[in-house]
Amino acid sequence: MTRIIEIYVYADLANDIKTFASNLDRQLRSGFKYRMMLMNVMRWADLDNEAIAYLWQLHQKAPNYPEILEQIVNISRENGQLSMAIDALKHLRQMHPNQSNYGEQLAQLYIESEQYQDVLILYQQLMAQFPNKDYAVLMLKSAINSGQQSLMVEAITVAESIINKSSRLLRNMIDIYLNIEKTQLAFDTGLKYLQHQQNITLNNLNKMLEIAIWTNAPENITRSITLIQNYFPDNKELIQKSAEAYLAINKPKDAYLLYGKIVHHMHNDRGFLLKYMESASFTQVPEIMASAALTSAKLSPSDYLIIEKSVQLLQWTNQPEKAYDIHLQWLKNNVGSTQQVQQLLKLAQESGDPDRVKEAINLCHSHMPQDSGTQLAIAQQAMASGLNKEAIFAYESYLRHNKQNTQIKRQLAELYVWDGQHEMAFALYKELFKTFPDDTAIQNKMIEIAGWTQNADAISYLMAQKANMSPSNYELQVKAGEAHIAAGQTQESIVFFERALEIKPGNLDLLRKLAQYYGWIERYDDIVRILDMIQQYGRLTQKERIQLAVAAMDRNQPKKVISLLEALANKQLLSETSGILLAAAYVQIGQQEKAIRIYKQIASQYQDDPHLITEMGNQLLWMKQHDLALSFFHKALKEDSKHLNALKGCAQIYAWQNQSKKAIKYFERYLTLKPDDYEVRYQIGELLFTSGNKHYAFKHFQKALTLIDRNKRTLSDDAVKQLP
Repeated sequence: MTRIIEIYVYADLANDIKTFASNLDRQLRSGFKYRMMLMNVMRWADLDNEAIAYLWQLHQKAPNYPEILEQIVNISRENGQLSMAIDALKHLRQMHPNQSNYGEQLAQLYIESEQYQDVLILYQQLMAQFPNKDYAVLMLKSAINSGQQSLMVEAITVAESIINKSSRLLRNMIDIYLNIEKTQLAFDTGLKYLQHQQNITLNNLNKMLEIAIWTNAPENITRSITLIQNYFPDNKELIQKSAEAYLAINKPKDAYLLYGKIVHHMHNDRGFLLKYMESASFTQVPEIMASAALTSAKLSPSDYLIIEKSVQLLQWTNQPEKAYDIHLQWLKNNVGSTQQVQQLLKLAQESGDPDRVKEAINLCHSHMPQDSGTQLAIAQQAMASGLNKEAIFAYESYLRHNKQNTQIKRQLAELYVWDGQHEMAFALYKELFKTFPDDTAIQNKMIEIAGWTQNADAISYLMAQKANMSPSNYELQVKAGEAHIAAGQTQESIVFFERALEIKPGNLDLLRKLAQYYGWIERYDDIVRILDMIQQYGRLTQKERIQLAVAAMDRNQPKKVISLLEALANKQLLSETSGILLAAAYVQIGQQEKAIRIYKQIASQYQDDPHLITEMGNQLLWMKQHDLALSFFHKALKEDSKHLNALKGCAQIYAWQNQSKKAIKYFERYLTLKPDDYEVRYQIGELLFTSGNKHYAFKHFQKALTLIDRNKRTLSDDAVKQLP
C-alpha cells in the first residue's frame, strides 16, 4: 500500500490519493492509519509544508485526536516553524490540561522563540497545576536567561511566595538576587541554602565568601570566614580569599593569622608573600612585622621585590642588622642594580657595625665594578672607616672608566704611598707627570719613590726622562733603551735605540740589537730594513742571510733570495732551510736545472734525513722531474722504510709510468701503515681494476666508500658538537 501511495504522491496526484486514503481508513475502520501513511510519504518527498497543511485538515475533521497535533508539533519544530508548533501545543494543552509534558514542551518553544514573558506565565500556571514539580526553578532560570531585570524581579517575587523552598530553588534564587544586585538577599538566601545541604562543599563556601564580599558588610564576611574555618580550615585557596576579605574590612591581624596558617607552603609565591607582609604592616605590631619579613625572605630568597619589602619592614621595626643580613644574602646570589648595591652600603652604615661595613664594601666592589658613583661612594666610606685597601680598590675601579680624572688619581697615588705600594704609586705619578710635566711636586715624589724601590720600571722611566732632555746624547739613548728592555718594555725601548742609530748609523752592534728587539715585538718590516742596512756594510752573518732570504721569499723576491744564498751554496754551507729557499727561488725564475742541483747538493749533505729528502722529492715531483723525484723517495725509504709520503710518492710515480705492479706494491705497503686513507684506497682500486683484478679493486672501492661515509659522519658530529 505504501508503494501505491508513493506512486500517487510522486506523480503529483496527492488530492486523488488523499481521497483514496480517507476512503480506505473508513472502509477498513483503521482510524488514521493510511492517512498518516500518506503524510509520511509526503515528508519523504520533501513536502513538509503540504504534510503540515494536510495534518491541519485532518485535525479539523478529528479535533480530539492528539496524535495529529503531535505530528504537527514535531514537523513544525524540525522545519523551524516555531509559531505553528506553539499553536499545536496550545491546542494539545486545551485538550489535555493535566498532561504536564505538553506544558513543558510549550515552555521550551517559548524559550526558543524568546517569548520570555509567556514562559513566566506558563510556568506559573504549571506551578499552580503541579505544585509537586519544581517549575519554579525553571521559571527562575528562564528569567535569568532572558537578561531582563523586570522579568527577574517578577520571577523572584513569585519564588519568594513559595513556602517550602527546595534546595534547587534557593540556589537559583541566589543567582537572581545577584543579577538584580540584591546582594544581601543573595547572602541570606545562601545561608538558607546551606541549611538544606547535608554535605557542604568547597564551592558552596567559596561562593558564600564571594557574595559576602560583594555585600561589603563586615558581619557577612566574618560569618562566611567562620563557616570556612569550620568546614575547610586547611584549604589554601579559601584561606587566601578569607585573609584578603579581612584586609578589605580592616582586620589586618586576623588576615595575618590566616596567612600564617599556610605561609610555609607558599615558597616563591610573590603575590601571596606581599599580601602576607602587607597584612603584617597594617597591624603596626613590630613583632608581627619582623616575623613576616624574616619568614618571607626565607621563603623567597631570590625575589628582590620580596627582599625589598622585608628590608623595609625590618627598618620600620628598627632592626637594621637583620635588614642588612637579608639584603646581603640576596646580593650574594644576584648581580643587583646600582641602587640595590648602594642600598647595602646604607644598611651597613645604619647597622653601625664595622665588620658589616667592610663586608658591604667588598661585596659592592664585586657587584658594581663599572659603576662610577658606586665606586666613589665605596672609596669615601672606606677611607672614613680607615679601610685603605678597600678605598684603593674602589678608586682603581673608578679610574678604569674615568681615566681623565686627575684629582682622583692624585688621591689614589697618595693612598698607594700610605699603603706601602710604592711601585703602584710611582706608576700613577708617572702618568700624572705626563699630563703635568711642569709639576715639580709630582717629579720630586717620583724621584723619592724611585730611590725607595730601585725597580726596573722606575729606572726606565727616569732614564727616559734624561734621554728626552738630551736627545743628541748617544750614551743616554742607549742606556734608556737598555733600561726599558730590562723592564720588559721592548716597544718603549725602540724609540731610544732608533734615536741612537740616527746619531751613529754604522754601529753594527746597535743594528743587531734593533733587529733582535724588532723580532721580539714582531715588527718584521723593520727587521728587514735593519738587515738591509747590515747587508750594505757587507757584514751579514749566515743566520742573518737566511733570515733576510725568508723575508725576501715572503715578498716574492726570488732574485734577492738567490743573491743572498748563492754564495752559501758555492761554499757548501747551505742548511736545510737555506737550501730549500734557494731551490724554490731558482724554480720561480725558471732555472730548474739549478734548483735540481741544489736539491741534489742538500740530499748529499742530509742523506740521513728522510723527511727532508721526501719534501724535496715532492718539490721535484711538482717540477715533473719524475725519475729524480723517484730516486729521492727511494733514498728516503732506505733511511725509513715506513715513511708514508715517500711510499705514496713512489706509488704515484710508478702509476704515472704505467708500472702498475710496482705502484700497487708501494700503495699496499702504504695501506699497511695507514689503512684508513680512502684516497689511496681509491687509487689502488683503479690500478687493480685496469690490471684486471676487478674483485680486489671493488674491495678497495667499497672500503674507500665506507671510509668516506665514516669521515662525513665524523665531520657532521664534530659540527653538531660545535653548535652553541
